Amino acid sequence: MQNASVPSHVDNYIELIGNKCEYVEKYWKVEVIEFEEESSGEINYAVRIISTLKGQSITFPKEIIGDSDFEKMLLKRLGRIGVIKSYHLKIIENSVNNSLYEETNKIIKAKDISNFLIKDVLTGTPTIFYYKKIINHLQKNPELYPTRSSNKYDENVSYGAILDNLKKHPIGKYGHYPVAIRSGALLKLFNINNCNKYSEVVNSLVQQGFIQGKLTLKDFDNMIPDMEYDSFGSISFENNCIKKKKRKSHAKGISMKTKGDQIDSYIVNIDLSYGDQNVL
Repeated sequence: MQNASVPSHVDNYIELIGNKCEYVEKYWKVEVIEFEEESSGEINYAVRIISTLKGQSITFPKEIIGDSDFEKMLLKRLGRIGVIKSYHLKIIENSVNNSLYEETNKIIKAKDISNFLIKDVLTGTPTIFYYKKIINHLQKNPELYPTRSSNKYDENVSYGAILDNLKKHPIGKYGHYPVAIRSGALLKLFNINNCNKYSEVVNSLVQQGFIQGKLTLKDFDNMIPDMEYDSFGSISFENNCIKKKKRKSHAKGISMKTKGDQIDSYIVNIDLSYGDQNVL
């Protein structure tokens, strides 16, 4: 299986299509990478854009191509390694989508490259990417999110529960009950190894209303160095961490069954229009 971090080869470049594509080809080559996420077992795609001028590249998850906020950031980054125009990205987006149907022989097969993506560009990924991961995981794995009233939550298997019988968590404005996701399960789903980055993403999700909670200015203060979370959201500090201030968490104690212990969880507001399937 070819690894995505190996040098690019001309046989893997997809064909760029559309008006003025020859101008894009002058400055950029594009590869599509198929990989399986080790944490979830899901098959995903990544896009690698390679500068013909400097040979440097930027790799990012395919599912966020076309996002306006991400493209603003991407234009700046590509501008550091080559000549880029906004219309180049539209040609690249259309060509990537075409390659998934017409050029399957050009797609690179790779092992889990999540760390490669994080190292290359993921620190600039917009928050919406992580919310889409939640929605897609919920849609593709409904058995991992039983309703609270069913009492089918299994602490060894389930990621969370649909809060369908709690008065303080009514049906949201998009027609669905919110979902409680275990702290540790959310960390696993996001596949972020840096705790400061994880907190930054969660704060941003709260700020945009995707996760329930309230922010204060203290949420954006300097964070404590890396911490480890177990699968149930408990926190342990590394030896080199100095516990000068308590890290605020937006996780709340939620009972996943009608009767039972409370588990530290994040309450996620559900809008299925962000998912690939748009059904639950």
